[in-house]
Amino acid sequence: MDLYYIIYCSIPGKAFCKADVKTLLAAARGNNEKFGITGMLIYLPDLFIQMIEGPKAEILRLYRNIEQDNRHYRVVLLKEGPVHHRRFPDWSMGVDDHEVPLSDPRQSFLVSDDKVFSLFNLMDMPETLHN
Repeated sequence: MDLYYIIYCSIPGKAFCKADVKTLLAAARGNNEKFGITGMLIYLPDLFIQMIEGPKAEILRLYRNIEQDNRHYRVVLLKEGPVHHRRFPDWSMGVDDHEVPLSDPRQSFLVSDDKVFSLFNLMDMPETLHN
């Protein structure tokens, strides 16, 4: 499979309450599973940071949709490229569970967890991810 990833950040177009984030995640997870997309979302009150990974055509399509989505303001592409394996294979969209209680705790993490640090480490790696 031709795997690809994008890491971007954006400013929420409006203030999100926990219910808004939960609704967003429910829709994203359903669509992501359908198109073979996995990833991680870090939601802070004034910032989204997200990594999406999956088939290249689907990742590029999703990113174009995000750029046009009024829930995002100032979408900035931080890094993109081919990847040889998924970093978040079990997450249709993982999220920090401090902010949003989830029915499936396997889809959650703490901002201090190793998975978050791995996301930021990816941003410092060379363009093509081989590991």
